[in-house]
Amino acid sequence: TANRQRRAPRPTSPPRRCHRCRHGDVAAAAAAATAAAVALAASSAASTAAPSMALPVWGAVGWVRLPLRRVPWSIGSRESRIVGPRLRCLRGDLSRGCGSVAGASEEEGLLQPAAVVPLLRRVGAACNLSVRAARLLVENRRVLVDGATCTDMRAMVAAGSSVRVFNKSHEEVEAPPPRDFYLKFFKPRGVLTTHRQDDRSSAPIISALYPRGAEDVLHPVGRLDRESEGLLLLSSDGSFTLFATMPATHVPKEYMVVTDCIRDGVVAPPSEALLAQLREGVDIGDGSPAVAAAAEVVEFDGRFARIRLVVTEGRFHLVRRMMRAVGFSCLQLLRTSVGDMRGVVLRPDTLAEAAYEAWHPEVPAVAPATRGGCGSGSWGSGPGKELLLRPGEFAEVRPEEVQAIYDRGLEWLELHHPVGGWRG
Repeated sequence: TANRQRRAPRPTSPPRRCHRCRHGDVAAAAAAATAAAVALAASSAASTAAPSMALPVWGAVGWVRLPLRRVPWSIGSRESRIVGPRLRCLRGDLSRGCGSVAGASEEEGLLQPAAVVPLLRRVGAACNLSVRAARLLVENRRVLVDGATCTDMRAMVAAGSSVRVFNKSHEEVEAPPPRDFYLKFFKPRGVLTTHRQDDRSSAPIISALYPRGAEDVLHPVGRLDRESEGLLLLSSDGSFTLFATMPATHVPKEYMVVTDCIRDGVVAPPSEALLAQLREGVDIGDGSPAVAAAAEVVEFDGRFARIRLVVTEGRFHLVRRMMRAVGFSCLQLLRTSVGDMRGVVLRPDTLAEAAYEAWHPEVPAVAPATRGGCGSGSWGSGPGKELLLRPGEFAEVRPEEVQAIYDRGLEWLELHHPVGGWRG
């Protein structure tokens, strides 16, 4: 009848997307991206200096690697703008997310993969297993490192070590060479921690600042909001990211907060009563109190104060909302450590300069990150002379720091998902 309303169309399931850079339907993009890549590679064949690369293509026999020449994605053509981001998903193993270009680390000036990686990471790569499942193979003495049986799930192995695994079908599998990165990066203020450029915003994104040689595989470990700065971890290891960011592992994160101390016409730093309130827990409006593991005033110049806060969880604008709950603002929010990983310079030199930067923000320069330790003042003054990163600089995470994060995650797995006997 005329009065009957037209029935709404049945909603369809969303297309499968890459879990890391979200560039749309991966399966549907494969054919179009392959054709465009072949055309672009043919057009750039005249360039003899371009290194070779291989593009995984789904064929009748499964995934095969199509030899191509690396395409200069910065040439600015319409085809490169369309297919460039999608090929970041298609290069490498789609089942693991964004892949890497074969042989990229052999080029001069490019970042090299980590020299030491967790054993479980290599076992999982050999059998396409998660870290949780790879523990079973190590527990059941099915992993050989340089010919010797290894039963230590917390072991770290060199990239050049031979790792052989006897999988569930009792077949011997050689683990491929690792291509993992574990980096510390000083995120400048004004940079968005995302891989997608918003058309409504001109702010630079974090992926534009990745070091050369690892830009196709890196992702941020957690996030810092646009106006925050300081230590941000970058990695290609999803398990490392999970263990470092999940609330159950309670990885401490230290922040330095610069605040204006004028309240009701009176200039005074936060009192001990307010700091104790932060340590006991404050209401930030989401139904769960926010608790600081440590809160103290470390500097006061008569107008501005610097407060050290340590939290063990990561909620949306957590530190800013905690400071707002006790009546103070955040002129500067600088993260100085994540777990045992630290090494960023406390800048600027004075609290007044930090306030000026907050009131007069500048757009940061967009350029690939540079290795820290090359400029003056980049090393601490303590007995260990720890490397101090400046905005836009990076450094490798030490193997013992990676192991410490894995230890936290494995302790949680042992508690909630203990390793049982081999089944199957």
